[in-house]
Amino acid sequence: MTNHLANPYFDIQMALKYLDFAVQFTPQYGDSFLEVVRACLMLKKMKASDKLPKAAIPGEVDPDHLLQKTHLNCLHSEPNYGVLWFYYKSSMIDNAIDIWKNARAIIQQELDDEFE
Repeated sequence: MTNHLANPYFDIQMALKYLDFAVQFTPQYGDSFLEVVRACLMLKKMKASDKLPKAAIPGEVDPDHLLQKTHLNCLHSEPNYGVLWFYYKSSMIDNAIDIWKNARAIIQQELDDEFE
């Protein structure tokens, strides 16, 4: 509900600011990285959508650059817990690379379905 575009409290720029803070201070918590992935992919969808007013889309955030930076940060941090982190983990031996790939594919599919 909070990531619904019609919600008056929806602010993807503030969400990214808070998530950046969470990633910096708790890098072992994988959910923060995965929420950044969701926010970046959502922002890319918003920018590509012609249904939204341009004023609703933050222009100063480059989702591709932020996604790449977060990916490298996640790989170096090797997060090891979080509800979402375990949800996207498909086996006991999955590492951050595997979980990132799984999560990104599933999140992308969810957003594709949502933005149709």
